[in-house]
Amino acid sequence: LDKGDYWSSAMNGIEDNGKLVSITFSNNYSSDKTMYCAYENGRTFVSKDGSQDWTSLDVELPQSVKLNDICVSSTGKVLAAASDGVYQLIYTSTSVDNYTTVKAKFIVGQLNYKIGGDVWLMDAAPYTFNDRTFVPVRYLAYALGINDSGIQWNSPKNEVTITKDNTTVKLTTAKSIMTVNGKPVVLDVMPQIVDGRIMLPARWIAEAFGAEVYWNAEENSVIIQYREKIINSEE
Repeated sequence: LDKGDYWSSAMNGIEDNGKLVSITFSNNYSSDKTMYCAYENGRTFVSKDGSQDWTSLDVELPQSVKLNDICVSSTGKVLAAASDGVYQLIYTSTSVDNYTTVKAKFIVGQLNYKIGGDVWLMDAAPYTFNDRTFVPVRYLAYALGINDSGIQWNSPKNEVTITKDNTTVKLTTAKSIMTVNGKPVVLDVMPQIVDGRIMLPARWIAEAFGAEVYWNAEENSVIIQYREKIINSEE
């Protein structure tokens, strides 16, 4: 401020987080006053008031990776240049325009899984097959905000139908094709039945419902994220 003769602190919410390496502005900064700042370990914060107050986006790079710089693309994606390549920030807000970001995590070989900050228990563990992570259908649906009424199993056809809002996905254990609202989509793996449990390829199903999916190699985990409309109790 004041051509560099005087500076005032603008660190409310980002104190004591290590080495700050980058700061960038949204494409609509003049109207939304949104800024992002990032630390060397990948911890990223957002400010909606031009830097007076900051909120953590609860992200961090793998321990061995160092962040060098961040930028906002013309389409609004937040990208990071790191010591081992380029990353995309896909958890950019906890609550925007009456929507909230839901994050679920499944770890290969473990019966526990997380939705947000809550830990839940499955009756079958995820596993990998042909570089795809398979998750029990019921718990994959729960992670996507789908309850039991949105899951149907047709035993004679070995067909599972999953429905949420205006999206219906159908798969069978004998075909590498699923349908999304009646349109065929070719899979690179087939759904499987293991010990009486229907196991589905997590990425294919989650992306069919508009979720974002990425793999954490250090944790052997698959992360699923999507935006869900906040239900107003007064509606």
